[in-house]
Amino acid sequence: MTRDEFERNLLIIEQQLKDGLIKPQSEQPKDYSSYKNPETGTDKIYTREDISKMSTKEYSKNEKEIFAQMKSVGIPYKNDLPANVKTHEKEKSYSASSSNSDGK
Repeated sequence: MTRDEFERNLLIIEQQLKDGLIKPQSEQPKDYSSYKNPETGTDKIYTREDISKMSTKEYSKNEKEIFAQMKSVGIPYKNDLPANVKTHEKEKSYSASSSNSDGK
């Protein structure tokens, strides 16, 4: 679009922005499937939901790993991840269910 075309259509463009018809280009989705945490080398992803459910003690225990993830790929929402990605929550529920199956 030339500058003249833009100026002629400016009111329409502004209205479309207000109405949500023009959306910013979204960045490419991150590939979490090959993620390794720089701090620990694990493939576990901490989600915003995981972190919000943590006790202070649990957060302190995982803080370095969380910050390393934040600096490298960010902290996604659970819904932003493919189902096959290992998260902190899945790891906890997996280890809890494995101990129950042993009758412990």
